[in-house]
Formats: sequence, structure tokens, C-alpha cells
Amino acid sequence: MPVLILLLFILLPGGNLAAQARPGFPEHDTSRIIRIFLDCSRCDIDYFRTSIRFVHYVRDREKADVHIIVTTLSNGGGGTEYTLEFRGLGRFGGIDDTLSFSTRATDTEDMERSRMDSWLRLGLVRYVSSSPEAERLKIDYTPPDSTPTVVTDPWDNWVFRTSARASIQGEQSRSYQSYNGSFSASRVTEDLKLNFSVNGRYSETEYDYVGYQYTDISRSRSFSSLAVWSAGAHWSAGGTFSTSASTYSNTRLSVSLAPAVEFNVFPYNEATRKYLKLLYRISLTAARYEEETIYFRTSESVWRQELSVSLEMKQPWGEAGGSLSGSHLLRDIRKYEIGLFGNVSVRIVEGLSFDVQASVFRTRDQISLRKGTATTEEVLLQRRELESQYNFYVSWGISYSFGSIFNNVVNTRMGGGGSSMVYYY
Repeated sequence: MPVLILLLFILLPGGNLAAQARPGFPEHDTSRIIRIFLDCSRCDIDYFRTSIRFVHYVRDREKADVHIIVTTLSNGGGGTEYTLEFRGLGRFGGIDDTLSFSTRATDTEDMERSRMDSWLRLGLVRYVSSSPEAERLKIDYTPPDSTPTVVTDPWDNWVFRTSARASIQGEQSRSYQSYNGSFSASRVTEDLKLNFSVNGRYSETEYDYVGYQYTDISRSRSFSSLAVWSAGAHWSAGGTFSTSASTYSNTRLSVSLAPAVEFNVFPYNEATRKYLKLLYRISLTAARYEEETIYFRTSESVWRQELSVSLEMKQPWGEAGGSLSGSHLLRDIRKYEIGLFGNVSVRIVEGLSFDVQASVFRTRDQISLRKGTATTEEVLLQRRELESQYNFYVSWGISYSFGSIFNNVVNTRMGGGGSSMVYYY
């Protein structure tokens, strides 16, 4: 009974906290206040709701005056390039704008969202200037230093990253320990991109249960490098060189060299919104195996060629992407792999969205498989690669929201934004 009374108090108009006046929002002529739909998957939306208070935030694009699409790309310094596309809707139809800015790898999350805040305000000025809030805005300007400075980069555009991590956990019948480390270096300019990385991992799991004892050890290490030269607005050429070793893949040492060429149907400077890439690669791989393979080999060298097509776009109706790739050994075209991946997220009607992800691969080129039958432990613990002629993955779902179109109030009390009901059967 007390629970019912509490629910009635919350649902009745007198107890509806959301119906109270929103501090900081003017109550005069609210119908003319700019409504925006902020389309950004990695943004701290609550931060902007509390910071930029001269607009209304709506949950659906169809109710907005301005649709703001935010896309990102990694930049050469290890930071992020943000592109903000402002699309006018309704009374602002045809009034569009695009702004871009970059952050550094050393910037904190607070520094990134503070810069985003400034650029959002700048892009909204042209729309807000026709709203009742225009007279409340103040435009400020910070003049540059009168003395020009010459910026020199002692690192010559090189960016380095290193990491190390260890973890230990266990219980009475099982213990686990893992150690991994990595180092990478990159240099990115308009004409040339260079990437180098080294990775290593060791993990060990021990089981001791009712007299059963088993120790599982897994090791892997790799070095990879990439060099890509720009060849105009649509073409790129380069290649990779890599070495690796893995107990899971039965590889004591593998060395691969792979030159490649890529064509982008759209100019590369539009990659934040859309791209359609065709990549051709041919590779030579020399490998020594830990154990004899199913083809009775302990070492071999193979040529392989690969062709892939990738598409990705982000539009007001949602986003979509996909890739189709195929490769085969030059010495035996019957040893091949074909894979298809796709993802779509569509706004169907107001508040209703549908998304699906799927991939399927046809695999006939597992030339490094160990000869012999895998043990039960190796299968259950995924200790070694198993023969498989295909693999697939499918995920889909829908989401629907309804109610007030406005989304301006931020309330973080007790860590939740709403309530939930759970049923147990």
C-alpha cells in the first residue's frame, strides 16, 4: 500500500518533479526557442544540457530546428578530429554549416568536452540570432598575441605510446594470471603515414578441482608496421610488414610482407561522413610452426592476394556500413576465405530505431592447423585453433522512446535517470 501511494504521488501532476519550472530556462515565448537534436554517440550529452542553456534539446530529429551530426577520426598526433555538421530543418531549411576542430592525445575528457562546448556555441549563433534568446547572448573575443611565435616540433610529428598491464585473480579451485605490454610509434602527415607497434601477452590458468589438475599457458607476440603514401584525393599506396608468434595459432614465427593499393570513390577529406574504399593487397608469408600441420608441414612460404570493398556513411536517417573481402593462396585457389560484414542503424519513425549487425565468413585456408585431435581441455579452453569452414554472427534490436519531446533537465541524484521494474520467474 505505501508503494502504491508513492507511485500516485509521483505520477499525479502535483508530484511530477519534471513538470516544475526548469531553472535557467526562460518561460517567455518558449515556442521560438531553438530546438536541437544532438546526434553524437560519444558525447557527454548531460554536460551540454547543463552548459548550453539557450536552446531546447529534443529526442527526435523530426522535432528539431537544427540537426547536429558529430563524427570523429583519429588524427596524426594520437588525438581526435571532430567534425560538427549543422543541418537546418523546418524554418531553417537550407541553412547548413560544417565546423571542425582537433584535440590532442594528452587532452583529458573534460578538456575535450570544453572545446566541443565552444564549437557548438559558435555553430549555433546563426540560428539563435533569430530567437528570443539572441539579446541575452554575449559575443567575446580573445585577440592573439601581438608577437608571432614560430612553432617548432622537436618530435617531427612522431607520437609514441607504451603500456603494461598485469592481472591476477583466483579462487580455491582456479587461479589466473596475465601479463601484457605494448609499444607503438606513428608519424602522420598529409603525404605519408607511418605506424609501428609491438605487442606481447602471456597468460596462465591453473585448475585444481576434486583431484583434477590442469595448467593452461598461452603466449603471443607480434610486431607490425604500416607505410602509406598519398596519391591524390582518391588514391593511396603502401604496404605492411609484420612478424608474429602464437601458441593458439601453432605459429613459432611468421614473417609477412604485403604491398597494397587503395582507391576511395569519395575524396578522403569526406571520410568523417562517408567513404567507399577498394583495397587490393598481395602478400608473401614465411612461417615456422610449433607442431606439424594437417598438411604435414613444419615450415612453408605462401603467396596470398586479397581484395576488399568497404562502405560507411552517416546520414540524418541513421548510419550504415559494411565490407566484403576475399582472399586466396596463389598456389591453390581452393584455399580461400570470403567474408561479409554489415551494420545498419535506422530511425524509422519518431522515437523508433532499428539496428542490426551481421557477419559471415567462409574459411578454407587454415593451413597452420595442428595435426592430430584436440584434447577436451584444448577445446573447452580455446587453447588451440580448431578446423572450421565457416563462422557467423548476427545481432539485432529495436528501441522506442516516447513522451515529452524536450530533454533539458539533468538530475543525477542517486546515480539514476529513471526507474525500472524487474520480474522474476
